[in-house]
Amino acid sequence: MSAQLSTENGQVFLAVTKAAVRRLLLVHTKLHPWLEAVFLPQSERFWRALRKSDDCDISWQLLVTRLALECLPKALEPFAQRRFLLRKHRSRLESSSAIESEWNLIYRCSDLHRANYHAWEHARWLHNLCPSLFDFCLFAKTFQRHITDCSIGSFAIFLLQFSDHVDALFELVKSLIHIYPENLNLKRILQFDRDCCSSNQMSIYRKANNK
Repeated sequence: MSAQLSTENGQVFLAVTKAAVRRLLLVHTKLHPWLEAVFLPQSERFWRALRKSDDCDISWQLLVTRLALECLPKALEPFAQRRFLLRKHRSRLESSSAIESEWNLIYRCSDLHRANYHAWEHARWLHNLCPSLFDFCLFAKTFQRHITDCSIGSFAIFLLQFSDHVDALFELVKSLIHIYPENLNLKRILQFDRDCCSSNQMSIYRKANNK
């Protein structure tokens, strides 16, 4: 276990890794459920029980799932819980600020863990829920930071189904292909016909790449 000890203003701070905290918690048989949710978010049992209960505050659940994803950014269950909350309380959570916060969480998790397909699957769901609140410029910045990451590349191809994004995406790819001529994400996007991207083309592409 790696740890660092420091003092400041008479206070003592002990820094340990997230993995070390999870190992410590695993040895305790009686773990507080919310600690389990944050540090061991793969526990499907906890989230399933939570969905059946109406006692817990929505804001608290969103905070806990966010903390869980900070600890384990590739965890499926916190993303699934957030989708459950957004569906169940759509009128309350479908504000521009709430959706913007959700996109920021996706980009954060993508920064924290490479090939984060759970984060980008959540992005597909969120885009379909509120397509008008998707900010392509913010996505483009994340795409450029992780240009070799196939999980974000798959989301970029998903965007080709939507005419609002086709021109911007192709312009972005054209600006990058000269810098990264062998990049697979960029090459895959350029396989598509810019003038007739469609759901049918996406379907053909998925079938070809699943063989």
